[in-house]
Amino acid sequence: MNIIKAIPTNIITGALGAGKTTLIKQLLASKPSNERWAVLVNEFGEIGIDGAMMQNAAKNDDKPQDIFIREVPGGCMCCTSGLPMNIALNQLLMRAKPHRLFIEPTGLGHPKEVIETLLSEHYQHVIKLQSTLCLVDARKTSNTRWCQHPTFKEQFEVADAIIMTKSALYTEQSVTDLENYLTEIGCDETPVKEILEDNIDLSILQNASKVSIKPITPQKLIQPTNKQPQQEISPLAPENENIDSIIRKQNAQDGFYSRGWIWPSNHIFDYSAVVNLIKSFEIIRLKALLITNKGIFSFNGEGEDESISVQEYDEAYDSRLEIIVDSEDVANQIAIEIETLVTDD
Repeated sequence: MNIIKAIPTNIITGALGAGKTTLIKQLLASKPSNERWAVLVNEFGEIGIDGAMMQNAAKNDDKPQDIFIREVPGGCMCCTSGLPMNIALNQLLMRAKPHRLFIEPTGLGHPKEVIETLLSEHYQHVIKLQSTLCLVDARKTSNTRWCQHPTFKEQFEVADAIIMTKSALYTEQSVTDLENYLTEIGCDETPVKEILEDNIDLSILQNASKVSIKPITPQKLIQPTNKQPQQEISPLAPENENIDSIIRKQNAQDGFYSRGWIWPSNHIFDYSAVVNLIKSFEIIRLKALLITNKGIFSFNGEGEDESISVQEYDEAYDSRLEIIVDSEDVANQIAIEIETLVTDD
């Protein structure tokens, strides 16, 4: 019987759209062939898209069984006394028995609470916390929506290294704004790095974490039951009504609102209509993995970018789309527009 012990663990944190999932996919592609790696990914939205994208990327690996992914959707996984995180992490570790673990909190989550959980008595012999990486789009540090948000600041405070992403879109002022912000919050001594695609140095993962946070008092782990949590019902999906087998979910927290959909595989999207519509949205974050008349594609974008990143995939069991905005009215209006996209083929 293999004992799970001292698993090297990295937290990959950063704001919505900072590139956390992209970095993890790049890291997975660089995994040593003789190791098993595991990823615990947490999303603000309720439907889960990042996990599906990572699973798809893992299938392109020579040994996809050596990559294990577990997803915790629906907001910060440390909320409700840490129960969602404890259950998901325990299941993932028992299944994968990994040589390395990555934890990706939602960009609106609480990384200090994640670290507190990992330092608790329950995990102190199981987890060996190594470098916590904070990914940042430097342009966000001049945006009051982000730089004044407590979670945004907390992400830098727990970081062992700060990783600049999307640097091709920066101006000189962007880097200056980041430097000034780090000085303002007392994080100017934290190393700042830039990682380019296809140039991943795994040594950035291996330093011991220097974060010192008092561990939380361990609590007895509550066993899951068959009782389902109460689900928020979207105005577009009346209670007890399953329209065309489409799953619709929503979430709200700290002034942010998500709307998400899962469509069965027989729902085919018009590729051109999708691109034209999502480019017209004023959103904070949009992610999608859709089956279209031109193939299967992921769509990834945020309000600060002028374009939507599109990537082709080999397969998908269903289609998923999620948006995050900072207005409930805007969320509902976008939801109405998205409902017009599907054309059965």
